[in-house]
This record gives sequence, structure tokens and C-alpha cells, in this order.
Amino acid sequence: MQTVFSSAARKATNALMCAILLVFPLFTGTSGYSDITRWKFIFIAVAVSVWFAAAAVLCIRYKTLPHMSVPTALCAAFALWAVVSAFASPWFPQTLLGASRYTGLVTVLIYALIFIAAALFGVQRRVYIYMIAASCAVCCLVASAQLLGCGVLYPNGYDYYDGGVRYVGTFLGTIGNTNLLAAFLAIAVPVCWLSASFGMRASAALAASGALGTFVLCASGSAGGLLAVAVSA
Repeated sequence: MQTVFSSAARKATNALMCAILLVFPLFTGTSGYSDITRWKFIFIAVAVSVWFAAAAVLCIRYKTLPHMSVPTALCAAFALWAVVSAFASPWFPQTLLGASRYTGLVTVLIYALIFIAAALFGVQRRVYIYMIAASCAVCCLVASAQLLGCGVLYPNGYDYYDGGVRYVGTFLGTIGNTNLLAAFLAIAVPVCWLSASFGMRASAALAASGALGTFVLCASGSAGGLLAVAVSA
């Protein structure tokens, strides 16, 4: 019974990880940058909610509970403290969603559930590396087109070079905000380069994805992203 439960839970968690690594970075919603934060929040909230519901159904069906390790127990304790903090805050109920940036309690709980899912049922799979490389490559191809003046994803006829002039901030790729894009590439680029150097299958494609990410970091002038990649190297 425990074996069947674990197998089903791993499959559900694998589906969640695939959604996070491959689909989430590329998902922009229906209105481009004008509402990308809300759509990304909706996507990750739905994905994690589906996983949580599936895990709950499996626990009920097989009448078992997963074994909590020290890290997962600490994460659960942190999530509980976040709940208390959010409800006790003088800014409640704005603390639930975190206003327009969606950095409130719900997002914290989503992060905690992803951590617990990976810790309890996650399995190392090489396919995850290829998913990161694929999402990085597609994102950077979009960003490269935008750096050449393409206005895809920008509202009102804007383009990348209107950032800080006709609108606040700068946006690039399928991530949006250039600082968040740099954070994504700071993880994806070292993963691609390292995997290629280890001689994994399709190492040329992995290296190409890493090169695209490096180009976008350089072309967008992301000092923080380049520093992170250098430190990783």
C-alpha cells in the first residue's frame, strides 16, 4: 500500500515539477506584459493547488501520511508562522495576496508547498535539466527578438527600448521584469553550461541554450545576473 501511494505521489510531483520548469517560465497569459504578474500567479497557484488536492486524495485513499523530515517540518512551521503573521498584521487582508505584486501569504504558502512536494516525493531526473534548457532557450529567443526591436508582448506599441522612458521599468523575455529574468537566467545558464560540460546527451543544445542566456544577460546589461553566473562558474 505504501509503495503504491509513494509511486502515485511521485507521479503527481513529477507533473508539478514539469509545469514549474517548462511551462511556468514561458507562460505570459493573454495580455502580455500588461498583466503578466497576475497571470503567472494564477498559473502557479492552480498548478500547486492541483498537486495539493491530488496529494490529499492519495492520503485519504491509501490511508497514509508522508513521513515528515526535519527540513519539511521546519518549512511547515515557517508556513504556519506566516499564517499567524499575515492574519495578525495591521494591513490584513492585503497581506493575503500582497497587493499587485502577489507577494503575500498565498505566495509564501505556494513556495512552502513546492518545497515540501520536492522534499517528500521529488526524484532526480535528467529530463528536468532539458526542461530548464528548453524554457531558457525559448525565453531568450523571445528576448533576442525584442532586443532587435520586436514589440511582441509589449502593450500599446511599446518595445524594450521604451523602458524607463515611456513606461516604468524594463521588461524582456517571457519572464517580464528584467531583474526577475536575470534571476531565472542566473540559475538556468549555469545548469546548461555545467550539464553540457559533463557530456550529457544533446550537449550542443544545452550549450546553445546557455549561450543564449549569456547573450541576453550581456545585451540587457544585467550586472547582477552576470555576477551570479560568474560566481556559479
